[in-house]
Amino acid sequence: MQNPALIAHKPSQLSAEPTALSYVRGSETESTIRALVKGEYVRIDEFYSNGLTLLSELQDFLHQKHPGQGFSEQRAYRAEYQLLSNRVLLEVNQSKLVVKKGPTIGWLEKLYPASGNFLLTFPQIQGLNSAWQWYTNGIVIPVLRNKIHPYYGVYFPTR
Repeated sequence: MQNPALIAHKPSQLSAEPTALSYVRGSETESTIRALVKGEYVRIDEFYSNGLTLLSELQDFLHQKHPGQGFSEQRAYRAEYQLLSNRVLLEVNQSKLVVKKGPTIGWLEKLYPASGNFLLTFPQIQGLNSAWQWYTNGIVIPVLRNKIHPYYGVYFPTR
């Protein structure tokens, strides 16, 4: 029996309703980035790799906008990248990514078991995917002489 007082730490889901531009292979990247800067959401359709391409182009755009290597420039770059990348969305339906060739992420099934159709930001999906890889493959902790398999949201030592 589950304890109703326990709440799982998981990314907040967005309803599948927010108005978002569709980004597919061949979409004009510059206009998509301008839309992100204006505060619009962009939904990745077709292939998972389209999202990776858009984030890479976004990084290039921001490196041109914030060319300096100083602390304040790097901080401005990271803050704007975090803001804009979290406007890039992926659709999840029945605990699976809707896009083609996306990773299978077990945490979607475990954290959102009865959820229908909803959206998560691309960085949240990347985080869930990394956490799933760490959980399934394990992380070697030499002092323990074994692997640990951390759950999503659990800090684990890497040094």
